[in-house]
Amino acid sequence: MLTLIFAIAACSTVPSREWPAHEQCTVVADYAADRAPIELPTSREDLTVLALSIEPEGSTESFEGGRRVLRPAPGASRVRVTCTYRVYAQGGVIPRPEELFVGANVRVVQP
Repeated sequence: MLTLIFAIAACSTVPSREWPAHEQCTVVADYAADRAPIELPTSREDLTVLALSIEPEGSTESFEGGRRVLRPAPGASRVRVTCTYRVYAQGGVIPRPEELFVGANVRVVQP
């Protein structure tokens, strides 16, 4: 009988099996190098950056005041960022890639 009571109590604390509304995708974001410094998304409560690569080599990244900042390699005319991320809805709305990669020409390559 005691086991049954514990089983019923334990079942009442199991979280829902549903994930909150989210989107996971890979994007290519092209920036003009003269827009530097370029702010890139960083993981936070509603966004998980799973992978991020930057072209051309020689570009530098730093974290300044909680922001991820990119400075293009000397002589570069453009910067290409390829990023895979998962973003969760904020107020019921999933942010568009253009909202995460501000100022870039963004192309979704894998939904």
